Amino acid sequence: MNKNEKRVHALTCAAFAIYLLLLVWIVVFKTDIVGVLEERGARTPVNLVPFGASVINNGSVNTGEIIENALVFIPLGLFMAIFSNRGGVWKAALLGLLSSLVFEAVQYAFALGRADITDVITNTLGAFMGALLWLLIRRIFKRRAEAVTSIAILCAEALFIGFAILLITANR
Repeated sequence: MNKNEKRVHALTCAAFAIYLLLLVWIVVFKTDIVGVLEERGARTPVNLVPFGASVINNGSVNTGEIIENALVFIPLGLFMAIFSNRGGVWKAALLGLLSSLVFEAVQYAFALGRADITDVITNTLGAFMGALLWLLIRRIFKRRAEAVTSIAILCAEALFIGFAILLITANR
């Protein structure tokens, strides 16, 4: 690895670390660490019915939540595909599945939310889509793909953090 490739890889690792922190904040704490911890209740039963009652809201399917779950895991698929040398798409999907299972287990174990198979399915789909997106990015940008992806993700993270800070301060 030359000096420039090492810099790009360090940038990718930094973007990944920030993403993981944001992912935990979004998935486990629902963007409200204090509120979630204060409102912890009894463990709810694990929902093993895909796209069942957990996504039904006022008699209709809450497609927004399904789409949001997939979208938030797309960067995970991108990062997993970047970091894996072989079997990128399937390895990324598998790691998305395992990550989602860990998140759901943490939510269940600490009574921080409802463990739900629908979330596992949509999160895994998001990771798979991220890995496919990496294949497209790599085809378009070739040797610059990792740098372009990392910079784009860092910009998105900065926008997200800025927007979150704005919302938090506006709602105080």
